[in-house]
Amino acid sequence: MRQVAIFRFSPTEGPAFFADWLDAHGIAWRLIPLDRGVIVPVDPREFAGIGMMGGPMSANDDLPWNAPLQSLLRAAVAAGVPVIGHCLGGQLFAKALGAPVTRAGVKEINLIAQDLTAYGRDRKDGSTLYGLLRQMSQVDDLQWIRLLYSYPNFLEPELLDLIAYLMSGGNPKDKAFAQVAAPDTLEDMLEFARTQLDIVAPASDLLNKNAYDILMDGVTDGFVVGKAVIEGVRCDHLAFRAPHVDWQIWVQEGTQPLPRRLVITTRDLPNAPQFAVTMTKWNLKPSFDVQTFKFTPPAGATKVEFLPR
Repeated sequence: MRQVAIFRFSPTEGPAFFADWLDAHGIAWRLIPLDRGVIVPVDPREFAGIGMMGGPMSANDDLPWNAPLQSLLRAAVAAGVPVIGHCLGGQLFAKALGAPVTRAGVKEINLIAQDLTAYGRDRKDGSTLYGLLRQMSQVDDLQWIRLLYSYPNFLEPELLDLIAYLMSGGNPKDKAFAQVAAPDTLEDMLEFARTQLDIVAPASDLLNKNAYDILMDGVTDGFVVGKAVIEGVRCDHLAFRAPHVDWQIWVQEGTQPLPRRLVITTRDLPNAPQFAVTMTKWNLKPSFDVQTFKFTPPAGATKVEFLPR
């Protein structure tokens, strides 16, 4: 059986999760460490596919393996051999097929952490990645903000909405707002937002006065996973299965059984996406009046209409 060739350009940039994925699917692979002087193969038909990792160099650098590798890539495309490139590998593939690889000529900022979604948690001052991105998006002429890296389970909906908004060309400095009369109750308001405005709050079931009935509707199996600690609070971890979704909930121990985390896995969608929300600041005796819910547009803001569904 032919192997997948994985080209490595730097000893620190190994195949990592790419190799894990190949192993999990029973696909044989072979590492070709060009950083150790290994010669680039000539015939791409020796391989079931070609993968290329990253590296600190440029696709334009005059390195001994650069020209032979690009010849191999062109031959692979002609022979129908699959090719994938990550980071530097993508640049090399583009250059091999005739695309210019140049400096972008625009401002760019890279945010790097083991998990960027944890930004601000240790500061205990309300700082979030969402707030940081909103501030950065207002920097003049900043064209690119790269996020390296974020765990999908902890990406909040408002953060995803902001990223989608910025990617579509939106700018928080535009000062636009939309406003519509809402029903009187929380349950009716959430249903109105979902059905009329296409605004969905995935964890809104927890806010409904009939939360238990809604969550348990269609459930076929459930069990106690065990004990867990969520943001320093000891909880009971429960898991449930329904025809199309799995969901888990972590409930605080003791006399105040407050939900502390909810994870929903949608099994009937590709790759079984997950939504997760963690609740840390419960206030069981809130103080508010009608002014709390009064919206005052910022100076110079323009009112726009919601798009018809």
